[in-house]
Amino acid sequence: MAQELPELYLRGSVNGWDASEQYRFSRDGNTYTLHLDHFEGNFKIAEADWGGIEYGADTPGDNQLNVVAGSYPMKRAGGKNYACEGLDDVTFSFDYVENENLIL
Repeated sequence: MAQELPELYLRGSVNGWDASEQYRFSRDGNTYTLHLDHFEGNFKIAEADWGGIEYGADTPGDNQLNVVAGSYPMKRAGGKNYACEGLDDVTFSFDYVENENLIL
């Protein structure tokens, strides 16, 4: 039986932490991708209703994780905010595996 993949959104200070179409990830198989011309602010990745799938930064304590370029661990539940300062021509991408921590 094929796995049903969730609709996921970048939710953060840029969109009032809402699930807006402009910040919905596209899918190709289990690979999720979102390209933005410019991004700045705090964010997590989650379903439209924060219902069960929420990914945040896998970082200790109360610290947020600053994103500049490269790969970052994503914690399935209870992760902290990611933060970006003025990224241009940025693509967020990850391979989804059900019930697993991921790499952004």
